[in-house]
Amino acid sequence: MERIYGQADTVWVWLGKPKNEEDEETNRMAFAKIKYFRERVRVLQKTSDHYQPWWWPTPPPTDKSLFDAPGSMTYKAWLGIVSMWNSRWWARTWIYQESTLDDKPNHFFGIRGAQIRPTVKFLSGDQETSWPELNAAYNIAVAIVSTPGLGSEFLRGSFDRYSKLALFRQYRTHHVLGSLLEVLQIFRHTECADVRDKVYAPLGLLPADVSRRIVPDYAGKTHRDVHTDVTEYYLTKPGQPLDFLGYTMHRGGAQASTIQGHTSAFPSWLPDFSHSLDIVPIPKILHVPTNTYRRSRRLDWKRLSVLELDNTFGMPVTLVPTYRPLGGIPPVSFIVSDMLHVRGARIDRLKDFIPNTGPELDRVRAVAREKGRKWAIESQHKYRLGGTYAEVIQRTIVLDLVYDELGRPARRGGSYDSTLRHKPRAECTPVELRAQLDGRIASIRASSCRDLGLSEKLFLVMSPNTAMVGDTIWALTGGQAL
Repeated sequence: MERIYGQADTVWVWLGKPKNEEDEETNRMAFAKIKYFRERVRVLQKTSDHYQPWWWPTPPPTDKSLFDAPGSMTYKAWLGIVSMWNSRWWARTWIYQESTLDDKPNHFFGIRGAQIRPTVKFLSGDQETSWPELNAAYNIAVAIVSTPGLGSEFLRGSFDRYSKLALFRQYRTHHVLGSLLEVLQIFRHTECADVRDKVYAPLGLLPADVSRRIVPDYAGKTHRDVHTDVTEYYLTKPGQPLDFLGYTMHRGGAQASTIQGHTSAFPSWLPDFSHSLDIVPIPKILHVPTNTYRRSRRLDWKRLSVLELDNTFGMPVTLVPTYRPLGGIPPVSFIVSDMLHVRGARIDRLKDFIPNTGPELDRVRAVAREKGRKWAIESQHKYRLGGTYAEVIQRTIVLDLVYDELGRPARRGGSYDSTLRHKPRAECTPVELRAQLDGRIASIRASSCRDLGLSEKLFLVMSPNTAMVGDTIWALTGGQAL
């Protein structure tokens, strides 16, 4: 497959076609506006202030060519763009494979290459576009949505499918795809006829040791068998990491079937990547920027030392490996029938929790305020490991982490500043904007399928939102944490 696409001059991606003549006209207006956005961005890039990048938010725009009132040509063009972004084709598994190819340089200058014409192009009806044009429209849409008072509510959330695909392309072209589980988590949001393809399709993007262990077998393996292969791959690795548990959400023994009709129930410990689930496991490694240049050494897993290497942007990072709470105890993990056997130690018990979601947001916030005051009074407003209770809550709800531009955890010491939460983006200083974005990203990831909880020993925890009061908190051999 890699050889075939490597020889391709252009890869065309089909996004469907308009349903009627009116939609065709709106579609043409949309693609004309997308091309205009791309040219507009080029001009901004050339004329931008050196001390203020072109993408920096500005006061509410008055340029009617970017956004205008309902009924205008610009507004109709945006409706066409939204219709294109809402196409289900963005979520197809094969589009994730084929539309995220890296553009090949076709002009060389010594040892350097320049890509003049994109390799991947998109077709919607009789209109075509490319990644640079789509990215320009996406960036402008994000800026419009972030500016209050424009009446752009119809844009909010319309580009979610596109943004997931664009993020995956960024990871793939910069060679930072991550582990097998991280790639499967991306593909679990895609759509395909045979759900086993969500595991089999990305195998060609992963290291050879993965494809040697997980071999496609449509005739002999059921949906459940394929996912069991994923867990067994990790149990055969040194240290028997239990990372796959971080991608699991028990659905009460829900039935799963394949295209051949085989049906089986998934046990609680087995992840099911056929279902879309916005779960973000606790990060297993820190990507700390460093000034070290072109130095690398192999990671000593026994001593859990530091690995230094260059990333694809030329900025070296230091990978700080995880802490194993039971590192001195050898892991013993194995599967027998429907049971995963692990070794561990009892740590604590869940005493109370604050639900993160609910049908009424105001009610959820009221419960959070009431329980927060109760917990603080119970601990005399002092946390047993140091600091005030309020400070520790702000750190806990972001897992004490700060993320970099690629969404990777870069350092500890993260804290959620609630005073910046609702401040308009255009009114933020550079420092405030960065803190706002960091806090928002970190809090979304930490609260994904989790609730803020309190243990019997008065420790704050982020527990799975399926946990109940009285559940035991365990440390497992093979478990990893920051």
